[in-house]
Amino acid sequence: MKLRFPSVIRPRGRHRAVPAPVDMTPLADLLAAGEAEPGEFRYCPEELRSTYHAIHVNGGRRCFTCNTETEAGQ
Repeated sequence: MKLRFPSVIRPRGRHRAVPAPVDMTPLADLLAAGEAEPGEFRYCPEELRSTYHAIHVNGGRRCFTCNTETEAGQ
């Protein structure tokens, strides 16, 4: 005899909300004003892998994963 547990409901993924469209204008304004920093994937010496970094004006980087600051030219 196979037991069935009707109280267990498995998600099917059909009832997810539709994501709202993203307006990129505020980000573009922050980048233009110098209040946000663009980023790129670079090697992180603490994580020992490639992670996303904020690129500072002086060329230094800050890892978004572990917040390690790397000086320019390293």
